Amino acid sequence: MKKYLLLGTGLMAISAFAFGGLMTVDAPLTTNVSAQEEVEKYIPFNDANFTFHSTQLSEGQEELKPSAYTTDRYGTFWNYRYFNAMDNFYDGNRHETWTGTITSKSFVQTEDYITFTLGGRPQVNGETTQNRVEIKTVEGDEVVKTITNDQFNDPYLSVNMITKVVEIPSKYQGQQLYLQIIDERTGGFGMVTFGALQVNQNIDDVVKSVAAHIEDLRNVIDLNNTTHYPYNPYDGEHAIPSEGLDANANYNTRARDYIIDVYRTADEYSVVRANGLTINEDGTYSTNITNLNEGFEDGHLLDWAYDLNFSARDVVYSGEVQEGETVPTTTLNQPYYIPFANAISSEEHAPWAEHMPYNKTDDKFYRGWDNGFVETEKYRLLSPAFTLSGNGLISIKMAGNSSAVQVLNADNHELLYEVTNKAFFDNVDSVRGNGRLNTMTRHIIDLSDYLGQKIIIALADYRTGGNWGCVFFDELVTYYDTLPSFKLGVINQNGTISGENVNLYGVVKDIYVEDSTLDDENTSNDVMKEAYDFMSQYYSTLRSTENGFTYCSMINDNNTELYNEVKQLLETTYSNLSEQAQEIVSNSMDYSYCGEVYTTEIDLCEVSDTMSYINSQLSTNGLRATLELSSSIKDSTIIIVGVLSLSIIAFALIYISKKKKTNRG
Repeated sequence: MKKYLLLGTGLMAISAFAFGGLMTVDAPLTTNVSAQEEVEKYIPFNDANFTFHSTQLSEGQEELKPSAYTTDRYGTFWNYRYFNAMDNFYDGNRHETWTGTITSKSFVQTEDYITFTLGGRPQVNGETTQNRVEIKTVEGDEVVKTITNDQFNDPYLSVNMITKVVEIPSKYQGQQLYLQIIDERTGGFGMVTFGALQVNQNIDDVVKSVAAHIEDLRNVIDLNNTTHYPYNPYDGEHAIPSEGLDANANYNTRARDYIIDVYRTADEYSVVRANGLTINEDGTYSTNITNLNEGFEDGHLLDWAYDLNFSARDVVYSGEVQEGETVPTTTLNQPYYIPFANAISSEEHAPWAEHMPYNKTDDKFYRGWDNGFVETEKYRLLSPAFTLSGNGLISIKMAGNSSAVQVLNADNHELLYEVTNKAFFDNVDSVRGNGRLNTMTRHIIDLSDYLGQKIIIALADYRTGGNWGCVFFDELVTYYDTLPSFKLGVINQNGTISGENVNLYGVVKDIYVEDSTLDDENTSNDVMKEAYDFMSQYYSTLRSTENGFTYCSMINDNNTELYNEVKQLLETTYSNLSEQAQEIVSNSMDYSYCGEVYTTEIDLCEVSDTMSYINSQLSTNGLRATLELSSSIKDSTIIIVGVLSLSIIAFALIYISKKKKTNRG
């Protein structure tokens, strides 16, 4: 008897557990990521990564520091020529008579390629000395590769830099390597310029790097062309060059044409040409790139060109150019150069007291303000040319009042389509008041009208001036093979508002941007819009911030009008969605909290979980479980287990009853 009682109790417990699963909401979604060793990809030229060793030191003289010989990406040399750099780099042009070695930190090389930019003259015929770069093993100090600037040509490519592509033999992959810049020459361009060191590159990375450099070169301007730039916006160091210069030889465009032609014809670059990089004589090009996902986690902008022709800033002048000619007080046709080294940030929130959150993805994002950025400028970063593939959707997080994502014709930069930040709202106090200043919102953009076309994505600060005229970008995704569900960004504001400490929570909902010019036969636009329209209604019904209710208070308040609205939403509106839209909706993210809105921590789940929960809670009031959700398979499994458990219990009870009668007989 006792053992049958225990059996029955155990089965009832299983049943209770099974049916209890129908009455609860899943825990917040979590992702378990196994810890992996971080692979180093970019080694910027700075004091932490490089050390000098001079052959010319006097007794007691200290070694140089890399920071003393670093020039920014758009620094210039003789006659205002660009170095064609892609980051802050080693500028040996500052001290041509210096000789010695510059040694990088060590790194583990796991991929086939290393790339970097290089300029300067390696040697003159008959000389025994040579300027070069050597890649060596840490163990044994073996030279893996020696690289020289074989493309040197004065005046077209002197200390201007070109991207070098270095293939590392397989036997050295997995080993610790380091790099050494060796300067043995002192005259006749006896210098080295070096930067943009990227290690652990595969062939796709290399194609992207060379393509980005080509795109950057296509956008150079001639600062000594006074027809186009009559008033240079800089001080004496960057002043207008004097008359009589050989402008024809020193135009930046001449160096541009030479370098692009080297990429197009030199044997060194046959490996990238064989892997999809096609360069035309006029400098236009195409790639095999179909995915330009960018989260800025590598901490650089090496894969982004800079559009100097688009850039501009408000510049105020005073004084005179020459006797009788007054300089204009304001002009907008001057190029603006962003501080590239400060553009990528790991900050969590704005530095001022309110601590408005950025809503970044992972650790880093593009921060277009502070440390040299000004709100009166405009500029844009250009991706390498690529073919739009997948289903034609892209997505990106952006914030600020001047941010825009632009789609450009890859050959002539004609603007094809533009989406500005739809979420900006100037409420400096709090996220509770929907303040969306520097807090980024993901925009899902339908570009399926451009599927199969060669395009460029521009991340733009699209105007000069304006309130909050700055930009923030993160999590660019350019390839989706299936229609994505809608996500939520959970944000926390832990700061001071009007002298009072606050700890506020909120969510940032995706914005869907449809292209009304798309062809009628394109279905992805219709399905995404259908799902987005439902999600907008869903959030406003269940998550109204005006009256503060959530589904917790909704269930408890016995609000007939609200009940009918929810019933209509869940039973009728959802059921009328197309199958594709239902799938997008069910897998989209939902959020929950009980209590005062935006003052308690928010849990995330999926829409299907919330709908199942509300359905079960309200079923006693007449709301039937009629929804076909993605979670129905899970719920059906629980039901089956429950039914089987009850059947076993019934069988056990009948068996026990019969056993009792037999014993009594």
